[in-house]
Amino acid sequence: MEWRMEHLGLAAKDTTGLARWYRELLGFRQVAVTDETPPAYFLEEPGGMIFEIVPARGETAAYARQDPGWRHVAMVVQDFDKVYNALVEKGVAIEPAFTNGPNRVAFFRDPEGNLLHLIQRGEPLGR
Repeated sequence: MEWRMEHLGLAAKDTTGLARWYRELLGFRQVAVTDETPPAYFLEEPGGMIFEIVPARGETAAYARQDPGWRHVAMVVQDFDKVYNALVEKGVAIEPAFTNGPNRVAFFRDPEGNLLHLIQRGEPLGR
């Protein structure tokens, strides 16, 4: 069986504002938008993965990084300091960077509280 992941779904209270944040701060490219009210957005990150940002129902539950279930999206970078500093300059509240074995790591949240993981790996994962 051959397959690949196409997109992940992200429910948001403000789909338009969150889509703008991912485009302006992280360089995502908008590939589609629905004509619903509020709209859903399909945004492609530089590596090709697509985020589908859909309208949320109810309140977002607060969670910690190690609670059960999916907890973050990791973004691998080649120049950790350059990306980290660019996020700081853009006003992103990013946690202090730390070293985890051969990796440099930092966590931050988008405006709706979704956890993102910045990482520069000493050794690549997978292929």
